[in-house]
Amino acid sequence: MGISCHQNRRFIRLAQATAAMCLLTATAVAQYPTRTQARAKPQAPTVRAVGVLEWIGEEGKPTASRLVPISIFINGNFQDAGLYLARPEPMALDSGTRYEIQKAGNPSGYFDLSSAGRLPVDRYDTLWVGLGVWKPLEAVKPQRSPRNTQRNPTRAPEVAIDDGQPHLLRRPGSESTDTTNSSTDKKTSTTSGPTGNTSSSGNSGGPVLNRRSNSGSDTNSTPTGTIDNSGDGNPPDADDPDRPHLHRPPPQSTTSTASSGGNSADTPETNLAKLGDDPNRPTLHHGKPTDGPNAEPEVQLQGEPILMQQRVAVSDAAPHEVHTFLYHWADENSLTALKVKLEALAQKAIAGYVLPQPAVQPAVTKPTPKAANSRARLPVKTAAPKPPDNSLTEESLSSYELAYDSGVTMVYSAHTPGDGAQRRYVTLVAQTDIYDEPSVLLTSVTDEAHLDQTPQMKLVDAVDADGSNRAELLFELRAQKGRQFALYRVYRGTATQVFLTGELP
Repeated sequence: MGISCHQNRRFIRLAQATAAMCLLTATAVAQYPTRTQARAKPQAPTVRAVGVLEWIGEEGKPTASRLVPISIFINGNFQDAGLYLARPEPMALDSGTRYEIQKAGNPSGYFDLSSAGRLPVDRYDTLWVGLGVWKPLEAVKPQRSPRNTQRNPTRAPEVAIDDGQPHLLRRPGSESTDTTNSSTDKKTSTTSGPTGNTSSSGNSGGPVLNRRSNSGSDTNSTPTGTIDNSGDGNPPDADDPDRPHLHRPPPQSTTSTASSGGNSADTPETNLAKLGDDPNRPTLHHGKPTDGPNAEPEVQLQGEPILMQQRVAVSDAAPHEVHTFLYHWADENSLTALKVKLEALAQKAIAGYVLPQPAVQPAVTKPTPKAANSRARLPVKTAAPKPPDNSLTEESLSSYELAYDSGVTMVYSAHTPGDGAQRRYVTLVAQTDIYDEPSVLLTSVTDEAHLDQTPQMKLVDAVDADGSNRAELLFELRAQKGRQFALYRVYRGTATQVFLTGELP
C-alpha cells in the first residue's frame, strides 16, 4: 500500500521541524559554556632555569662552590642562561634566587644565590657564575590544631575554604595581639579631627591601619616619607616591571612593632631606632660581607679540580610536583646481564674507532747530490706498534625512566687505560627492545689527544628542563681547552640534541 501525497507532506514537515529544533539546541549549547569550560583557567607560561652546581669538599658543606647557568626555558624555547637578560648579570643569577638541588629529580637541598661573579674564559671573554650558600631541605611544618572554641561556644570553628582567590598572609604575632586586645578594643571608636571622622579598632578579619596620633597635627595629613622594610633585602626592579622572576626563598619571620601592642605614641625617631633591630635590614659594608646569609665563600672555585663534584640545580617561577626519574630494577640479574652486553657493545665501538688524521699537505723535497764515495744505507727495522688495550676501566651505568611508562634508558660510560691517543673514552645511550636486548641510540668515542675535535661526553644527570614532566639527559662535553653543556631528548628510539651552550672555561 503506497503513501498518499498528504502523508508525504506531513513527514516532510515533521523532519523539517525536528531539524530546526536540533539546530536551535546546538546553537544554545554553543552560546553557553559548560561547567568544565567555565572552570578552566589559563595556565601560566613555564619559566624554568637549569644550572649545574659544582663544588669541592663535603656535600652540603662545601669548601668552595659555584653555580654554572645552563638554560632557561621561556616562551616555549630554550635560551642560554649565561646570556639571557644580562643587565648586567643574567636573570638566572639574580641575587636572592633559590635553586633546588636535584638528583634524578629528587630534591636534596637548596642553593640560595647571594651574588654573581665572572670567571675568565680567554683574553676577551668571561663566564658568569653564581655564588651563594648551600642549605638543607626545609622540614615540613606540622599542621596547626584548630583554635580552642570553649571561650566562645557559639562561634563555629573556622574552616579553610579554597575559593581560588589570593589571600593576604598575616604577620607573625598578629593573632596574639588580637587575642590580647580583643576585650578592650572591640566596640571602641574614637573621634578625631574637626570633621568628626571615626575609626573602629574592632578586628573584622581584615588588615587594620594604625595611625600615629600627634598632638596639634591633622590625622588626615600625608606622611612625608615612607620606609620600605619588607624584609626581603632586595630593591624592586624598577627598570623592567614585566621581567619574570625565578623562585625566591621565603623571607624570615621578624618581630613587628604591632606585636608589642601597637603603641600609637611612637615618634619617627623611635621608629627609626627600632629599625636597627631588624636583622634583615640591608646595611652598607666596605668590601665583601664575611658573615650572614649574604656572605660569599672565601675561596672561589677556579678551573676544573680533579675532586670537583657536580649536581643539577633547578629554579622555577611556579612550584612543581616532585617527579623522580630513577628506574627501579625488579631483578638485579637483568641489570647485570644488560651491563655485560653494554660492555661488549662499548668494546666493539672502541675497536672500530679510527684516529682522526690531520690534513696532509704536499711536502716540497729538494734533490740532494750523491757523493762519489757514498754507500747505500740499509733500511732500519722498526718495531711493530703494540695493539691498543681495549679493556674498560671506571665503568658507570645509570638507569632512568625519562617519562611515565617509557621503559628504561641506560647511559653507559667508560675509558681504556693509557695516555694520549691510547686513552679512549666511550659513552653509549641505549634502551631495551621487546626482547630485553639493548638497542644503542647514541654512541660517542674519542681519545684524549683529539678532544678538541671530538669532545668527551660526560653524563651529569637527567633533568626536566622545560617543566613537562619528561626528563632530558644533560651531558658535559669536555674538550682540551674548554667545555660545553648539551641537553639530549630521547624520544621514539632516537636521541636528539635540543640545546647547546656556548664555550665555557
